[in-house]
Amino acid sequence: MEQPQHPMKDWRLIPPPKREIFKLGDVRDQTDSFLNVVVRTGLVSFSLQFYQVENQPGCRVHFYMALNEHLQFRDVDDGMASIKGIAMWMSPTGDRLAGEFVIRLLIDSRPFMNPLASFEFSLKNSTKSYEMNLNAIDLINALQGTAQCLPYAEKSNLLRFNFWARRDGYAGYRDALTQWMVRLNNVGIVGWNYIKQGVEDAKFDSEDAALDEPTFDRIIGTSLTSDERLDMDGFFAIHVAKKPIRRGHWISSGVIRATSQNGARLPYEGPPT
Repeated sequence: MEQPQHPMKDWRLIPPPKREIFKLGDVRDQTDSFLNVVVRTGLVSFSLQFYQVENQPGCRVHFYMALNEHLQFRDVDDGMASIKGIAMWMSPTGDRLAGEFVIRLLIDSRPFMNPLASFEFSLKNSTKSYEMNLNAIDLINALQGTAQCLPYAEKSNLLRFNFWARRDGYAGYRDALTQWMVRLNNVGIVGWNYIKQGVEDAKFDSEDAALDEPTFDRIIGTSLTSDERLDMDGFFAIHVAKKPIRRGHWISSGVIRATSQNGARLPYEGPPT
C-alpha cells in the first residue's frame, strides 16, 4: 500500500475525524485519512482488555495497541484531542452471522469502554526506535496470511469468520481472538505470557485460581465482572469465573483451529476438534 502524507503538524488546523470505527475494507481502500495514518503509525504495546457492556451479562474482550505517537487534532469543542491507540476485534454484521474485522480509533477525550483489566503482552520491536516499530498493517498482514516470509502453516486467512447463533447470543468472539493470538505468537510478533496487568485499582476475586498463571490460555478462558464500587482501600473487586471459549466457524480453506499452544490446552468448550 502507498504511504500517505502525515497530517498537518498544527493540531488547530486539523478537523476531527468523522468516524472512529472502521472495517477491513476501509484499511484496504484507504477511505479515511486519519485511519491511513494510524494503521501505519508504530505500535508500542499490545494488550488483551476485558470490559463490561451496560445491561449485558458477562464481559467482552478486544486487543488494544498503543501508538508510539499520539495524533492530535481539533475536536468539536475546539479543544485539542489525540488518537492514542487502536482496538481490534471480530464482530457480527448486524443480525447476520458473517463476521467483520473491526478496528477502532481510541481518542483520549471521548468515551470508550473502560477496561476492567488490561493484560499486556510483549510486542516485537516495541522498545526499539520508532522506525523499527511494527504497525497495524503488519499485524493485519500476518492475520491474513499475506505477510512476507510467513511459514506455510501460517498462510491461511484468519480474517474470514462466521459466528454461531445461540439462545444467549453469538458464539465466536473469543475464538477469533484466540486464533489471532496463536498466529501472532507463532510468527514471533507477541509473547504468550503477559508482562503486566495495567488497571492499577483492580483486585481479582477468583475461587478456582483461574489467573494463577500469567498466560494467555488462562486469561482468555475467563469471564470478568464487577460492580466497580471502590472499597475502603480504593480498589474495586473483579469476580473471575472460568468460561470456556465457544467456537465460531473459519471460512477460509487451510485454517486449522489450534487447540493447544506452548504445551497448554486452549480452554475451548467441549472436546478438542
